[in-house]
Amino acid sequence: MPAALARKIESAVDRVPRCVGELGVQSDALWALDLAQGLLEHPQLGPMVDGRKRAIDATSPLGVLLDPDAAPYRLPADVEARPLAAEGKLFLTLLDALACRDGDAPSERLRAFVDDRHEGYLLAHQFLAIEWATRVGCAVPGAWPARQDALVDAVLGELRASKAFSDLFVEQLFVVTLAGRSADVAPEWIERVVAAQGKDGCWTDAAPTEIRFGDGAIVSTQGPDHTTGLALYAVARYRHDRR
Repeated sequence: MPAALARKIESAVDRVPRCVGELGVQSDALWALDLAQGLLEHPQLGPMVDGRKRAIDATSPLGVLLDPDAAPYRLPADVEARPLAAEGKLFLTLLDALACRDGDAPSERLRAFVDDRHEGYLLAHQFLAIEWATRVGCAVPGAWPARQDALVDAVLGELRASKAFSDLFVEQLFVVTLAGRSADVAPEWIERVVAAQGKDGCWTDAAPTEIRFGDGAIVSTQGPDHTTGLALYAVARYRHDRR
């Protein structure tokens, strides 16, 4: 990795605690920050992340990723009977990955989602659904590791076509680096991320994105905690892998 890029990453990392200190961090962003801190061992960021981990709602689905000893997440008993719009149906599908514990087989709904053809955020979440199910002890099908590799290849294809910084761009970089594929990350993508960091240490993209799922649409607007958590992990993992 070029020395100039390494210095830019170090400077970006050192500004992040200023941002995190002001943010209310949701559990998905906290998971990314926790992964990043595991690589960085940053003296200021560590206590912030640990404090938020202790305070997180024990019923949060992603709590099982933050605390391996947490009780298995279970879907509410009446959830299947509820009328759900596209956003609820997608959320329920992703919850299946976190509720699958102790050698359970993944649900048919989760299998169908993983096997389907998607793009953008949904493509990234196909990878994450497999990742989450694997991390919580689900008995994932033997074909899923190869499916994950194929999903990362597809994410890389979208990254190569991307021309600007966005929350989706950051989520795609998060997926690729989490998969251990930092060698496939172009240095200019990391340059794009560090250049987009605000003076407050946060990464922000407030533009709404429409996501088509099933027969409906979801308009998603991610907060700075989401973009910051994923961006920090991506640059930290890239630096870790490319030294």
